[in-house]
Amino acid sequence: MTSAQKVMVKNWVIGCVWLVAFAVVFQLPHDYRLKTGLVLGLLFSLWPLLNPEIRNWRGYGAEQQSLGDFIGQHGLLKLWMVGYCALVLPVLIYRIATSGGNSIGSYLLCFLLLVGPPFLVSEYERYQAAG
Repeated sequence: MTSAQKVMVKNWVIGCVWLVAFAVVFQLPHDYRLKTGLVLGLLFSLWPLLNPEIRNWRGYGAEQQSLGDFIGQHGLLKLWMVGYCALVLPVLIYRIATSGGNSIGSYLLCFLLLVGPPFLVSEYERYQAAG
């Protein structure tokens, strides 16, 4: 494993710790969620200031492309985005609307299924190019 790959893995681990921390906030009693979430969000917003690898991020994939170009270059990813936005996302939005909007899990699922696949493919390409 090269030093660039080690830095990437370190950033992935830190990112996973942040995701777990945000998930734990929603398990706290209702009275403590807002304050804890705001403090955690403030610390999260300072992370790019302390981490030059994230601050110097330029684009998706090994060639640092724009999001549209990156998705256009990957046929399976493009199929996922179109299928998800056309078939799955409307169902999830309907579930959120009919449940009264109190389901944070549905909001999180919508977001992660939309943003997650391009991010994962991009990071995999960058990891392969670094080694």
